[in-house]
Amino acid sequence: MEEKKRKTKNQYKPNPLAKKYGHSVHKKQATGVNGVNKKIRDLQRLLKKQTGMNAQKKQEITRQIESLELQVEEHKQREKEQELAKKYQYVKFVEQKKTTKRITKLQKQLGLMAKQDDGYEELERQLEEFQFNLLYIKYYPVDVKYISLYPSESNEKESESESKISPKDIAKGKEKTERLRLQIAEKLRNAQENGLLKDGFVLRMKQKQDKEDHNEEQDEEEQDEFFME
Repeated sequence: MEEKKRKTKNQYKPNPLAKKYGHSVHKKQATGVNGVNKKIRDLQRLLKKQTGMNAQKKQEITRQIESLELQVEEHKQREKEQELAKKYQYVKFVEQKKTTKRITKLQKQLGLMAKQDDGYEELERQLEEFQFNLLYIKYYPVDVKYISLYPSESNEKESESESKISPKDIAKGKEKTERLRLQIAEKLRNAQENGLLKDGFVLRMKQKQDKEDHNEEQDEEEQDEFFME
């Protein structure tokens, strides 16, 4: 009888060769965001089951859940930012080359002119604008779709003709995109004036939308994709 019990007990032991060949000898634990979500579910179940739990303990568990939920949201935000960075990496690269080329050309033109010459101030203004465009590309907000500085007119017209979006919605989408671009530019200029545009500076556009924008967000998702690419 004792031998049978011993055999039954031993059959649940992990294979001694598992560790030798790199296999896990224990049940895998959920890691990363999946592990955090599991903790949240466990704590939520605990709150439901423990009906006689005192108020202080409930408050502690509730705070733990809120903290873990915040971790999940932060993880999702990081993933979104990484996807956007990858998606618009090439577009930014091309626009940076165009802008740098234009800056070099303007600097050469200004170098051949005197300050009192006609057109000098206009070229100087253009130079400042393109220099700011470089900052726009480099420090563009990490959490929103990239709005191009040099959208292709031909591609835009082609997309408009093929799109099923009404002219009214197209105009509305353009207006919304331009409004966002100006907001981003304003934030970057303020950061520039305050000397914040340095390596390590990160800009995010976390803004609370009003009810109208929130209700229209789902309907305009495809339009936003069209206007911002």
